[in-house]
Amino acid sequence: MGDGYGGSVTAVRVWRSVRRPARRGRPAPPRTRSTEAALFRDGDGEVYAVGNRDPFSGADVIADGIMGSRDGVPVMASPMHKQEFDLRTGACLDDPEVSLPVLPVPPALR
Repeated sequence: MGDGYGGSVTAVRVWRSVRRPARRGRPAPPRTRSTEAALFRDGDGEVYAVGNRDPFSGADVIADGIMGSRDGVPVMASPMHKQEFDLRTGACLDDPEVSLPVLPVPPALR
């Protein structure tokens, strides 16, 4: 990934259920219309919400991705195969045919 990673960017995992209760022993990630959300906060405090399912592997792992930037664009690299996604649009920067759903950010996190 291009511009960088590091202390100015923080991944955020929110373990608050929006549509379903927590599973026993493990809190539930927020859901929007049955889509699990991965939430990221950049160094300026901007919060991005995208679908948590990796479209390449089918695993719910996007929230575990690494956030950074590429040419000034906030991106996240999937922990599975390292494809990069634009957090503003959900577009995969490595395969223009693939994208993540962009979800509304809960008001309490803005």
